[in-house]
Order: sequence, then C-alpha cells, then structure tokens
Amino acid sequence: MSQAVIIKSSKNGINLVLDASMPFPELLTEILHKFTEAERFFANASFAISFEGRELSDEEKYQIVDAIMEQTRVKILCILDSDEIRDAERSEEHTSELQS
Repeated sequence: MSQAVIIKSSKNGINLVLDASMPFPELLTEILHKFTEAERFFANASFAISFEGRELSDEEKYQIVDAIMEQTRVKILCILDSDEIRDAERSEEHTSELQS
C-alpha cells in the first residue's frame, strides 16, 4: 500500500482504508496526520466511520475514534463494521429494485 491511510467518503460516512502491516502506534499517528491536514474540510462535521484493509480490535477502533475527536473538531457518531455497510447497501439495492 503506497499510503498508510486513505480517507474515503461514502454514503454511510467516512471509510478509512488502513495499511495492514504498519505497527498500530505509527498507524494512529498517520491517521491523526490525515485528519489534521483535512481539518478545514472536516471542521465541525459529524459522521459514522468504518475501517477496511486491516483487522482492528474494538480497543484499537475506540483509540482511533477518541484520538480523532480529541485532536480535531470532528464528531464521530458511530463505528460501522463492514457487515453493517454491506447489509445497508443490499437493503438499498433491494428497495430500489422493488420500486422499479
């Protein structure tokens, strides 16, 4: 992976694509760097967050969320896991098929 952290916007919020091999403390530093660089864009924003590219423990997820909210003016409403995102997308696809 050329970048340790990639921030992607989705209809469900923000998705962080994370390097699988970088030690967690370094990854956390990179995440904070990305969010502080983009703080003007995200200023006072509220959104859900999800993660991909790396298995994270619940504790690691909460460390990331806490660090972002402490270091920036971003409010993270909830953490979505990939199963919840896929279920939401399937539900939306199914609803639009029924309406067609």
